[in-house]
Amino acid sequence: MSDSPHMLRPVAVPIRVAQALLGGKARSEIYKEINRGVLTAVKDGKKTLILTVSIERRQAALPPADFKRYPHIRKRGRKASKAAS
Repeated sequence: MSDSPHMLRPVAVPIRVAQALLGGKARSEIYKEINRGVLTAVKDGKKTLILTVSIERRQAALPPADFKRYPHIRKRGRKASKAAS
């Protein structure tokens, strides 16, 4: 499947798809976020669907990752060599 400007993007996805889009978040956590208003859910018969715009809004609101430099971790293959005297 190619990315075409004519392809429709889903407006809402089932809970299982939302779990995958949210990095494997537990089903119970998704329902908690629905109850808190973080995610927006709609019903299609018995099926619960999560609006993709609410998933995007949630992900965009996450804080940026902060990667610290750890001086005690060395790169592989770079051992300290002793100078020959």
